[in-house]
Amino acid sequence: MLAGMDDTLDGELIRRAKQGDRAAFGLLVRRYQRKVYALCFRLGGSHDVADDLTQEAFIKAFQAVGTFDEKYPFGGWIARIAANNAFNYLNRQKFQLNGEESELVLDQMAAVDPDPQEVLTQQEIDKRYQQALAQLPPDYRIVFVLRMQEEMSYADIAATLKINEGTVMSRLHRARQKLMLALKDLLEP
Repeated sequence: MLAGMDDTLDGELIRRAKQGDRAAFGLLVRRYQRKVYALCFRLGGSHDVADDLTQEAFIKAFQAVGTFDEKYPFGGWIARIAANNAFNYLNRQKFQLNGEESELVLDQMAAVDPDPQEVLTQQEIDKRYQQALAQLPPDYRIVFVLRMQEEMSYADIAATLKINEGTVMSRLHRARQKLMLALKDLLEP
């Protein structure tokens, strides 16, 4: 029920934004900024890049809000814009992660009375995962992140990246293989 109210509120904000109401669009930005930032961080690998990609995604969304089809969720639309921006950035820059820790570490630090050894171990695992993810070719990395972390469907990924679903599945399979190989010492008992 709460999700339905959020959808209705998004729809109203979008209608107002289409009429030029910048404050309404600002509310949409505040509502989705963390989600978009998290996606951009996972794809871009650094806070500076994520900030830039997030800002660019919302600027593009604001410029194109008049073309937004309200029968679709705004969250998915802005995520696709952000993913496309990140994909273009990765292709231009061949950007590599610089080893910054992800939000998982912050979540662990916020846990009630965490065991320091467990936190340290999980931080190391997370760091190794981020490094392995950084080593993936950009085509594999974006498909992996969109499917595994953003939980997008194969069809949505294919539409976002303008590739066929078979290519999505193939890239995802190869990304998983490369990650498993890179992290095999962590996966062995």
